[in-house]
Amino acid sequence: MQCKHCNETNPENLIFLNGNSIFRCDTCGKLNTNGTKIKIFVTSSCPKCNQAKWLHTSLSDVGITTEIYNTELAEGLGESAFYGIKSVPAILIVKEDDIEVKGWQGEVPDPKEVMQVLIND
Repeated sequence: MQCKHCNETNPENLIFLNGNSIFRCDTCGKLNTNGTKIKIFVTSSCPKCNQAKWLHTSLSDVGITTEIYNTELAEGLGESAFYGIKSVPAILIVKEDDIEVKGWQGEVPDPKEVMQVLIND
């Protein structure tokens, strides 16, 4: 498999976690989630949304694909309607085909909990 961050294709540098399609590249150290991504929904007035933005940064820093949506804007409103988001912050783990694996609404999960879902899904 090829790392999306450094394009390394040497299979000896890739470690699979729990036999899942998520792997850490030994060359650059970043995680590859093969289409699984985190969608984070926020507003500018939400008191917990800064914590959700921090989660976005933390997960992005280790190579996990994250998308952040402001539900006060058209794109964020449309995306939140598609997933039935009723409160923010909302964090969703979504497979490549837009199927929700796990979600949290009105709260921000610990990054370790998010990683556990990614690894065990």
